[in-house]
Amino acid sequence: MSLQATPVHTSPVPLAKQLVDLKHNVESGLANRSDVQRLAAQLGTSKLGERLRAYLYSKDIQFLTVTPSQAFKAIIYRQYPVINSPVRWQGSISPSPTLATDAELPVIYSRGTLFLDVLTMYWQDEPIEHYEFEEGRQERVLHAPLTLKWNDVQHDLLCEAANKSFYWPRNQSVPGTLAPWLSLRPQDRTTLATGLKRQGYKLNKFQGIRLIPNQIHTEGIWDLGVCVLSDESVNELSAELGVSMDATQISLWFSDGSYFKGSCISQTLSGLAPGFYGGIKRPHRTKGEAICTAGSVMDSFIYVPWSASLNRQQCDYAELNLPVRAKLPSQETFVKASTGFPAYIQQLNDQLISSAGRIFRKCDVQGYAGKVAVGVTDEDVQFIVRGPDLRPRVQAMAFLFSPALPVHKDIMKVRVEFIQDETIHGNLLQLNVGKQNHSWIARWYIAWAGRDNDGDGIVLTSDPIVLNDAIHCSRIKWFDTTQFKSTADSDMDSEKTAIRVATERIRHFSGKIGIYDKLARRIIREDPELMSWEMRTILTEAVQRSISATKKNSGSDSFEGYGWVMEKLPPKCQDWLFENIHDHIDNVSALVKMVLNPQNGRELVIEAPEYDNLMFALEAVSDEMTDHYIAASEVLALVQTFPKVQYHKIKERGRVLWAKHQADTNSIVIKDVLHFISKSKQLWQSVYTNDPVLNVGFSYENAAMVIRTWAFDLSKRVNSHLLVGAMVTSFSLNLLGHVLDLEDLQHSGFIDGIYLPVATDRKLESGMIGKVGTFAAMLAHPVYLSAIKEAKMYKIEEVYPLTAANWIPRTSSNIKQSTSLIKIAEVK
Repeated sequence: MSLQATPVHTSPVPLAKQLVDLKHNVESGLANRSDVQRLAAQLGTSKLGERLRAYLYSKDIQFLTVTPSQAFKAIIYRQYPVINSPVRWQGSISPSPTLATDAELPVIYSRGTLFLDVLTMYWQDEPIEHYEFEEGRQERVLHAPLTLKWNDVQHDLLCEAANKSFYWPRNQSVPGTLAPWLSLRPQDRTTLATGLKRQGYKLNKFQGIRLIPNQIHTEGIWDLGVCVLSDESVNELSAELGVSMDATQISLWFSDGSYFKGSCISQTLSGLAPGFYGGIKRPHRTKGEAICTAGSVMDSFIYVPWSASLNRQQCDYAELNLPVRAKLPSQETFVKASTGFPAYIQQLNDQLISSAGRIFRKCDVQGYAGKVAVGVTDEDVQFIVRGPDLRPRVQAMAFLFSPALPVHKDIMKVRVEFIQDETIHGNLLQLNVGKQNHSWIARWYIAWAGRDNDGDGIVLTSDPIVLNDAIHCSRIKWFDTTQFKSTADSDMDSEKTAIRVATERIRHFSGKIGIYDKLARRIIREDPELMSWEMRTILTEAVQRSISATKKNSGSDSFEGYGWVMEKLPPKCQDWLFENIHDHIDNVSALVKMVLNPQNGRELVIEAPEYDNLMFALEAVSDEMTDHYIAASEVLALVQTFPKVQYHKIKERGRVLWAKHQADTNSIVIKDVLHFISKSKQLWQSVYTNDPVLNVGFSYENAAMVIRTWAFDLSKRVNSHLLVGAMVTSFSLNLLGHVLDLEDLQHSGFIDGIYLPVATDRKLESGMIGKVGTFAAMLAHPVYLSAIKEAKMYKIEEVYPLTAANWIPRTSSNIKQSTSLIKIAEVK
């Protein structure tokens, strides 16, 4: 026997666990600065990565506090640039660029997929062409080529989704997990596309999970889309991920081509035996046992809570007025604006304008919201909410879901049990699948509401503004929204035809769903009496058949055109059926988006012509939604102007920094910096321009992420003052607000005081000195107190007139008018 010690190979610590334990490990000496640098590099330009870099700059240990929820989202939601994949853009197919490529084509970002050999073509073009004729409008669905030569390899088209096309390399055999779906039936191609487009974080411990026929339950209420695993299996998955895998949304692929999409929950948390309760897609005539070959996690029902809200669609169908509740920017946003940095003031303005538009779309309500898992209780309740900090009780609540359908003319009241459960790290919503609730699930949850548990979300609220109008299900007119059955597909004459028919359905009918919803809500706005029960049912059928038509032969052809709805409406209904006040209300949100597009070279958002258009749009709906109009006007009154002199000072400081440092810098570095400035501005402009060539659908968030990445990489090899000076000199306010943080500004000397809106009749002058209490009494809103420190003395350095910011304090119904913007500095 050898006396040499046997090496022990320990498993690497999962990234999520490293993040959650980071603060403790740094404080105890188990991790050091280089470990933080390594983790920050792994997280890239994500918010969590930026926080770790903030620690490296400030040495503030609080930046290393990472919750399991934050770690989960940083890892599971992380997107990576897709390099050299085909992109359909401007009518041709081009390779997706790298971050360093100086091209108009946007960088493609994606989460992980389970089939690395599947070549995905991304559509940046609209997949439908529209033709305008004097007699009317027609459209044509666009398709991908059946074969595509890419990287010198011939690929064959497998199937298409709404904006993706999937290919397989001809020089490789199609694996047994995909081959069974390559039939002559269009529905099989659609089902395959549904599985291939799902993205998530791959976990090896999913491999080996058995799919046993007698553990697949679809009878009765059980076609819910739920995978129940043993506690041991969930613990193994949790150990691999680094945080809890209980109550998550997953995808599993099996050896015979079957796949599962839906929720995953442990035996203990669900109260059910291990198995699959719906959610399994199996190829035609496949019935035997199979083994999982790959799986990924997509989302968490616990770590990613939703905000409870009520939207205008739900209110329209229930004939209720959308309550008026403004959602204002965070305290941090107001405090950042107090630095006087114009970009931060503009960020505050942007969020205020966004809040004004939100008033016409939805409002927050008290309650709980999120994706719904399953659970069992002995109580006679419809739902369970469990969490570590809940007070055990049974409570009546309103049950909300979205999207709603025209037949949902009432809001339902349900009973909910609250369970204190300290084993989970957040609140979890569960459908009570105990026997006493089976009848309600079948009749109301599945048939009437059209819900399941594969990732569908709900809101449970006890807010009086909703609950007072909610009624028991016994008083609600029942309608089976699932009754519209489809016709089974037959084989096509070729694989080509099967692919084309499937693609035509997906792309043609997906747009019809929103059209029918608009028709219904225009009718309600024109005259609620016209929305009879017959009209509600026929419009619901049109929506439901269109949803089904994206997957199979649903009989939606009978709803082509508009004659079927116009024959049930008064003469001359065409004068308002295709546009009325409903569209004007929708237009408010559309114009808000236009105002929030970065205005290149414009100092103030209120100088934009789009802002004037928004004001006109608000006026247009002031009679229809008077209370909302008043609330939006009050929010917009908070929009701040900033002193022109401060804007020019910032720009001048940038020019000084640039001149000071660029003169002594070699031309190679200067060219590097200027190239970064040029390509960043081009990328940013491509997002907001209305030019069809430049506006390729790239989001602001992704553009900012790319530019921050470029800046971060560049900062490693050039002087930071030089880089910040170039950015401040050349970038617009909106772009600066997205790529610079407070540390950058402080480090480069851009913050020279605190700017506070005040409301006082006192005459304020430069040179006045006071304590925090002196200024606190004058502030336009107490949120600005966070910008100044206790036990410090401050001196007023400048006083600027200000009339744009009003506020209604919580303790008063009177508007507190901001009269001045003061610049103060700490007395040393």
